[in-house]
Amino acid sequence: MSLAGVDLRLGMAQDSVLAKFAAITNVKLNEIGSNWYAVDVKRLDRWEAAGDLSFKSGKLIRISFADCSVEDKPARTLAKAFYSAVASGAKVGLVDVWTGTNDDANNPIYDVHVVFKDREIVIGTVSARDSESASVTTYFPRLRVSDKAPAAR
Repeated sequence: MSLAGVDLRLGMAQDSVLAKFAAITNVKLNEIGSNWYAVDVKRLDRWEAAGDLSFKSGKLIRISFADCSVEDKPARTLAKAFYSAVASGAKVGLVDVWTGTNDDANNPIYDVHVVFKDREIVIGTVSARDSESASVTTYFPRLRVSDKAPAAR
């Protein structure tokens, strides 16, 4: 897998992975938790999220890829429609998914987690202060390991 131009494999040494990213001028890492790093890429004159990396015992254990769209109305419409379809299907057990929302009418968040054997895809929308955005994030390996229970970070 490649994230921000760096080829990665689960199990790689943390020092090696961090050194590869440090060598690229238009990429920066921000530690956002213990052994958890956000990867940002500079595109034109602004920094954009590319994904994140998680390590345990000095080894790469999780890679996520972010694909965000802030002002794309069709993407927001699709994400909301997908949320509705999957949420209703999950109620009757048609697909292996879980959904989440914050139930805040003023700043709603809708997430759909689609779980596959080796990955989890999270499609989400969020509204805040008259602005909406949609995102798709892929996690390798999947976050959820058993029914209705997210894996511990």
